[in-house]
Amino acid sequence: MAARTKKRLVDSNGNSMHQIVKLSRDEILASLEAGARARCDMSARKLLRKHRENSLPDVGAVADLLALSYLLKKDDPIFGEN
Repeated sequence: MAARTKKRLVDSNGNSMHQIVKLSRDEILASLEAGARARCDMSARKLLRKHRENSLPDVGAVADLLALSYLLKKDDPIFGEN
């Protein structure tokens, strides 16, 4: 997995501001896959399909993964029906 890119931002006084973390599609998918397998014992694709079908038993347990999935394009293959 590629390293995450972090950029340190400072204001005009040199004070630190929020950091921006950039994730590639592959990094997002790897995080989704690892989280889905560890927490739900299923693939990321199956997790996202169950979410679309409103059949996840505990959405709160994977809310961060679902939020991460919204960083992908709407037509990303991970959202396919297979």
